[in-house]
Amino acid sequence: MRIETERKLTVKLFIDSSEAIMFEKGGYQKAELSPDVFKDVDKIEVLFQIDPQTRGRFDFITQEAKKHKATMPR
Repeated sequence: MRIETERKLTVKLFIDSSEAIMFEKGGYQKAELSPDVFKDVDKIEVLFQIDPQTRGRFDFITQEAKKHKATMPR
């Protein structure tokens, strides 16, 4: 039998509705981690998710933006 171990660092990032809008428009958010965190780590996993508490606001903002775009002259 062969056993392999993996040391994994998981970073979960929750973005709010306004940050999500910035992502959609090409913006970015930055999360800085100390280099000390990466000692003895084989794999780094970064997870992004819209904060569930701000999802309704995100949906409202995107729907209003669609309405606004529809009324803009081309």
